[in-house]
Amino acid sequence: MHTCAIMQPTYLPWSGYFSLIKSVDVFIFLDDVQFNRSSWQSSNQILSENKVTKIKVPTIKMPLKTNISEITLDNSSGWQADHFNLIKNSYIGKPGFNYLMPILEDVLLNTRFKKLINLNIKLISIFSELLEKKTTFKLASSLNVSGKRSEHVANLCKSVGSKHYISPIGAAQYLKEDNFENTYDIKLLFHKFNHIEYSQNSSEKFYSHLSIIDSIANLGQTNVHNYLNNYEIVTSNEL
Repeated sequence: MHTCAIMQPTYLPWSGYFSLIKSVDVFIFLDDVQFNRSSWQSSNQILSENKVTKIKVPTIKMPLKTNISEITLDNSSGWQADHFNLIKNSYIGKPGFNYLMPILEDVLLNTRFKKLINLNIKLISIFSELLEKKTTFKLASSLNVSGKRSEHVANLCKSVGSKHYISPIGAAQYLKEDNFENTYDIKLLFHKFNHIEYSQNSSEKFYSHLSIIDSIANLGQTNVHNYLNNYEIVTSNEL
């Protein structure tokens, strides 16, 4: 079974994003859709001093309908050092700290990216090495397919030779509305990530859906890939 998943390239995405990558043969970065300044495309959350804290990458203001692939970073503010130091101070002494920080130092402090997509995909690619599975990455913009919503998804799947589409549960409603499976003759499955609680700083409460940074820092390099195995692939009837 040749499986495919499609997601927008987001900044330091949550653990479920990487678990989805782990579950498929081909992962397509949906970079040919409109950029949304308030989305996870340019931001995420970590736990700092037992508070959920947002980290946001500044971008140059561009026309409303600009695709993600064209968004330019605003590197004038020194945000890279701010993000690096906040993460460092938030997770110092944690099991994954010594693995995590050299990577972030190299990407955030020693490299200057011009475009948001290059930054996001670089970080996603590096942390995907923890998955212990070879998943092929593709850019939607390079596949040059047409269509809106479900039609676009179906055309992307077909372009990489996949008849099994594994979707995040969050897209279930619109795929159902579009009658995806019957319309496009592609098997529709859903990735259900079981966000099992782990020890998280000194907080008594567990905060889910934070950046993969939180999972790596608290679990350590050797345990993260097992944590990301906590998922099920289900049909729409099993949701």
